[in-house]
Parts: sequence; structure tokens; C-alpha cells
Amino acid sequence: MTLLAFSLWRRWVVLAIGWCAVLAGLILALTVSDSLRWVRGADLGPVLQWVAMQVPAVVVRVMPVAALTATAITVGELVASRETVAMWAGGIRLGRIVRPWWPTLALVIAGSLAVSEWVTPWAEREASVLWWSITEDRPAMHRLVRQDLLMPQATSVRFERYEAATDRLRVVRVVTFDGDRVTVVTAESATWSANVLTLSEGSVVTLDLAALDRTTATPDRVADALTGGRSPLTTLELPEARSETVARYSGGTVGDGRSLSRQWFVAGDPGSAYVERRAAALRWHEKVASAFGSLTLAIATLTLAVSFARTVTRAFALASLAGLGWLIMAAAGQWLVVAGLVAPWVGAWSPHGVTLVVLAVALGLRR
Repeated sequence: MTLLAFSLWRRWVVLAIGWCAVLAGLILALTVSDSLRWVRGADLGPVLQWVAMQVPAVVVRVMPVAALTATAITVGELVASRETVAMWAGGIRLGRIVRPWWPTLALVIAGSLAVSEWVTPWAEREASVLWWSITEDRPAMHRLVRQDLLMPQATSVRFERYEAATDRLRVVRVVTFDGDRVTVVTAESATWSANVLTLSEGSVVTLDLAALDRTTATPDRVADALTGGRSPLTTLELPEARSETVARYSGGTVGDGRSLSRQWFVAGDPGSAYVERRAAALRWHEKVASAFGSLTLAIATLTLAVSFARTVTRAFALASLAGLGWLIMAAAGQWLVVAGLVAPWVGAWSPHGVTLVVLAVALGLRR
């Protein structure tokens, strides 16, 4: 590595870390500001710990834009000082100077994937536990009331009221689909610990859909297809732990508390509901695509800055437009997936494809 290449690489790394910290702080402040109104009066220590647990997920999200901004400023400064002209005159190609960037970006991608697999799920589960502890006497738990809490293996949980004093759910219903069999468990009250529901005054009803014929589904035949009855107490094991459900639904974290491998499993689990499988596939592709976004945006920004930027201000403007466009494309891809118009992988990876197409068109017009 030459002295110029090392100096440029060091400048790029410092800018990337700095912008990552700035963007992460800004997004974290905007993300948790609404939730902070639920923890007024709580001890400052647990609240700060809860905020700190959000950092890994936010850093992974902003890393592509940080890499983009650092690349634009570094190359913009190089172009503005006419260092590129001197390099080209001396027969030194820019690709040789920025060669140390690529191993660094590879480490960033690997690090982002590792954080998404091992660090982020743990941090988000810890954040949900902290959120639970600092809001146990506040309205946070009530956000789960009257929601259909979707879980893997085609299971959903719903309760109508929550008593914070006794940590008890009231008017509980658990629905599970297993092929042609639908099992509905209802109870007047229940406690939820880990992945176990302890139901009081419950009933279990199973409907065998295969025993019904649409043309002869009379009330008598429906009654014959129903089995079950009331039981004084039922212990029901759920396919998901309480902390994981809280992380996804309570609003206490910026993520869903699931690792990449867990998302992949749910996406391919035939026992999970179609909506749940599709949502898990979208989140898996989004996390992986976001990790590789650092490489795509760095390549695009490097090329555009050298071709079109003549000042640092113009390079920064290009980076801002590219970053804004990236975020808009990511949001649009997510909306298209949610609307059912495209596959999850298309929506998640569309910013990469569109960015490379725009880059090719811009270079073609430049020539």
C-alpha cells in the first residue's frame, strides 16, 4: 500500500465511522423519541440501557449510507484538489489507490451479517426485557391488547384485556392451523411465561375441515366435525417465546428480535401462515441486501464522483441524492412486497439493481 493509498483509506475509514455515528444517533433519536413518552418518570439507568440496546440494529441499517457519504467526500476532496489529474499524469490509476477499500468493505459486509445473526437478536430481546421492566406499570403492555399476535407454525394469540398488577391476560384465544385441522383454545384468563400459556377455565375445540363437504355442510355435520370441551386448566406451549413476541409487537425495539437463520427458517416453514412466511422472507432479504448495500453504494458513488463532481460540495450533493434515492427505493420495494405485487427478494434487492442501472445510464450519457 502506497503512502497516498494509505492516507486516502484512513480518511475514508474515519469519515465512514464518523458519519455512521452521526446517522445512527439521528435515526435512533427519531425512532425512540415516540417511545420515550411511555417511560417518563422511570429510572434513567434502565432507559439508557434500553436505548443502547437499539444501537446494533441501527448501525447495520445506516452503514450503507455512511459508506456512500464517506466515499463521496473522500473522492470529492481528491478531485477538488486536482490530485486525480496528477495521478493520471503519473500513470497511477484511481483503482490502484482505492484498492484497500474493498477488503474493508468485505469486512463491513461480513460484520453486518454477523451482527444481524448473533448480536442484534440478543440486543433486541434484552431491549424488550428492559422495556417490559421500565413500563410494567405503564400503558406499554396494553398495546398488545386486541391484536392478533401472529407466530410461527400457523398460530395466533389474542387477548382482550391485560392486568398489569397480576401480569394476567383476560379473555384469551389461541388459534392453530394444522393442515385441515383448526384448533381454538379459549380461556377467561391466562398467564404467559416464556413460551408457555397457563390457561384458567379454558376450552379446546378442534374442527376437522376434511370431514366437511361444502355441498353438505349442514349444522349436524359441522357439529360432528367439532371435538373438544371445557377443561379446568390447560397448559399450552407456544411456538414463540414471550420476549420475542414482545420485541416484535410492543414497540420497544426497532427490530423484531429474530436472527437471520430464524428468519430463514420461518420463511420456509410450511406450518407458518403465508403472511408470516412472506414477512420473514422480506426481512431476511432486507438485512442481507442492506449489508451488501455498502459495496453497491460505494462503487456507484466512487464512479459518479470521479465522473461528475468537481468540488466537495457537488460530491456531497451527489451522495445526498443517491442516499435519498436509495431510501426511497427501499421503502418502495417494501411497499410493493407488502401489497403483494412483487416477491420479497425483488423488493429487497431492487435498490441494488436500480442503482447499477442508473450508474450505467449516467456513464453512457457521459461518454
